Amino acid sequence: MKPAVYFLFLLFVLVCFPVMGVEVADTEEPMIENFTDATSESAVMRPFSDCPVSYSTGTASITIPLVSMSTAYCGVSLGLHYRCEAKKVNQYAGMLGLGWNLSGLGSVTRQLSSMPDDWKNSLIDLNVPSDSVKRLEYYNKLLNNKLDSDADRYTVVTPTGEALTFIMIWNKDYKQYDIKKLGYSELEIGREAATDSRKTESFTVTDHDGFMYKYEEKEETRYSYTRPSWTKTIDAFTIVSAWHLTKIITPERNDTIFIEYEN
Repeated sequence: MKPAVYFLFLLFVLVCFPVMGVEVADTEEPMIENFTDATSESAVMRPFSDCPVSYSTGTASITIPLVSMSTAYCGVSLGLHYRCEAKKVNQYAGMLGLGWNLSGLGSVTRQLSSMPDDWKNSLIDLNVPSDSVKRLEYYNKLLNNKLDSDADRYTVVTPTGEALTFIMIWNKDYKQYDIKKLGYSELEIGREAATDSRKTESFTVTDHDGFMYKYEEKEETRYSYTRPSWTKTIDAFTIVSAWHLTKIITPERNDTIFIEYEN
């Protein structure tokens, strides 16, 4: 009787509790989509639609290469660059359009704050007098552009894409400007001024690899200030607002790329 009992128990288990984990193979063939490949012209542009997105800001950047030039020791690659980000009120469109710029070169741009820092009559004075009469004179000088209350912001961009913002503070003891970096950077910045004035003629930037970049091509902008209505006067002046890249010198100083500009 025992073999019969065991057989009935096994049959009961197989009927009430089917075997788990057994799948029936799908005999149907997978569906294959029928795609038509793009033409050669459009296929070439496909990689540029894959825009890298910053994981910290969520903004995308588009770069379209134009031309590359190289020597035995260094080279330059020019391209169109677009940054997808919110546009600011004081952001202006360049010759390539709003948000577009020419990458691969570089420049030193100045954001003017009050008066130009490298003018003789534009001295930064943040010491507000305690006396009421002298305080009024101090504010009048600021209002009439005889004193400067803030330093201009300079931004340098190298051909490799490195950027740094800095200010210049006049050193009365050494009769020269000291460059103060606004943030950490391994870029070393030098400044060349005219012998008869404090105006900046050019900038020299050296990166951590030893490449030297000369910014000598000047771009001028004309500014105008309207004084309060009771004076009925307008101050206008022209200053250098940007210094564009003109030379790239190798670390060994044995090769130089010259860059020229035309209007």
